[in-house]
Amino acid sequence: MRFLGDDHFRRPGFQNLVQAFANTAKGRRDLGLVPNIPKDRSVVGVGRNRCTYLADQKYPGWIGARRQLLEASLTGKPPKLTTVFNTYSKYSHRLQALQEGATNDYVDALVAAYLKWRKNGLPIIHGLGPRLAYADETTFLSDPSPETTTVDGYAGSNGVRSWAAHMAHAGNVYQDTSSTTYSAYYASSVANPNFAFVYRGIALFDTSVIGAGGDVTAGSWEAYGSTKADPAGWGGGVNIYSSNPASNTGLTGTDWATCGSSKWSSAIAYADLVTSGWTSWTLNITGRNAIAVDGITKTSTRETTYDVGAGTPTWIASKTWKHGIYSADLGGEGFDLKLVLTYTPGGGGSLAHINQMLLGAG
Repeated sequence: MRFLGDDHFRRPGFQNLVQAFANTAKGRRDLGLVPNIPKDRSVVGVGRNRCTYLADQKYPGWIGARRQLLEASLTGKPPKLTTVFNTYSKYSHRLQALQEGATNDYVDALVAAYLKWRKNGLPIIHGLGPRLAYADETTFLSDPSPETTTVDGYAGSNGVRSWAAHMAHAGNVYQDTSSTTYSAYYASSVANPNFAFVYRGIALFDTSVIGAGGDVTAGSWEAYGSTKADPAGWGGGVNIYSSNPASNTGLTGTDWATCGSSKWSSAIAYADLVTSGWTSWTLNITGRNAIAVDGITKTSTRETTYDVGAGTPTWIASKTWKHGIYSADLGGEGFDLKLVLTYTPGGGGSLAHINQMLLGAG
């Protein structure tokens, strides 16, 4: 196999493709970039044996990094870049396969991630034919404690009372600093027909980098499961909804009552909630339209049959229903709650314009 030289990597179309791939979770795993490149830093250059990332990145995601590079080019103040030399044996092989359009798992994953065609006439990526075109995809994370912009955790109604009384309660318990949280959690008490508590998950994401006028064309809300339990066989499931906590950087018990009931996705049944792996909710048009393209997107997770629905769990003494998930406070690579969005940037920040400024292409 003839491996690509540095001259080939300077071609704008291919450079954009491999940068986009290197800034997805799968791309970082497949190219052996974990843990050498921090998860909150974006790759802005790829060579045949090296990757360069933005060491002082101030805007989230790959598009945020490119925005910072554009600002640097306009102000004349160079950003801080760090280059990591990569000796991972499959690095060059997989980059070569990307150029040749080979059919394999990581190329197909890239195709799936970037299948959405941009609406502003960007050129087809050389070597991969018409099945690929550019889309801007960013993975958004909540802040770990101490929070600066966003928060994740849970809020709930705690105390021995009927299910109906919990549903009407203002909320009085919360957690926003633990490494684990819940998509949903409730428990019955020893006294018939009461329940001890009901919790709802809350997670906020700074999506302002999309910009006013941006168009979110696809998205998913994803959580890495830690545990689940349903010994009473209540069933049910979990879905994504809105929230509106009093603060963007900390929760209170009363934030429980701000969780919405309009579905952002299709519910995932209890049996399909994953532990030791990812559960992913694909955003519907309601969810996509609810993304705050110039601010903070505020989400919640709720049990669908009894919390959001009109049902009441059949009382059985001292039973729990839960789906535990990892939060931003875990601090480990690849476990954070995330909101993955494909979008066309607003505010004139199109990829075509950035290409012209940074790479001399459009």
